[in-house]
Amino acid sequence: MNLGTYLPDFADDEVDIALRYPSDQRNLENLSSLRVAGPSGAQVPISNMVQMIPAPAPLPSPASPRERPRP
Repeated sequence: MNLGTYLPDFADDEVDIALRYPSDQRNLENLSSLRVAGPSGAQVPISNMVQMIPAPAPLPSPASPRERPRP
């Protein structure tokens, strides 16, 4: 889950800030209980603010020539 971006003082490009659960904890129950700041600033479960619809994960895109392992 992307949480936002950060621009370090020493960089020209922003860096993504991501949240990733350990693989054995990646489920809708844990995601639903994630707490975020609501409109009033109070911490509320994210499930109070969004509708979660399970869907298959997207297929990985083919590796570019730079990303392919060299023989």
